[in-house]
Amino acid sequence: MISNAISESAKAFEIGLIPKLTENGTSGTYLLKNDQRKDIAIFKPFDEEPFTPNNPRGYEGNLGDQGFRPGILSGESATREVAAFLLDVTPKN
Repeated sequence: MISNAISESAKAFEIGLIPKLTENGTSGTYLLKNDQRKDIAIFKPFDEEPFTPNNPRGYEGNLGDQGFRPGILSGESATREVAAFLLDVTPKN
């Protein structure tokens, strides 16, 4: 599933389609398209989370700064989101 999205996104990059920053949110969240210009995935760079150095929405800080939620430091949400995704798509017996 993830490898298909990567492959399809790479084809879109080859023809000049670039990810588009979403209009809402507090982090850098980008819609990835395939070569037919359909949205196929969402990419959220860890260094564009709130309170990280490259946040495009004005919530800049350093990696490891306190985020919006107590106990979650900036730059840690990406790992948590990947883990949640993997738990969600893992077949249930």
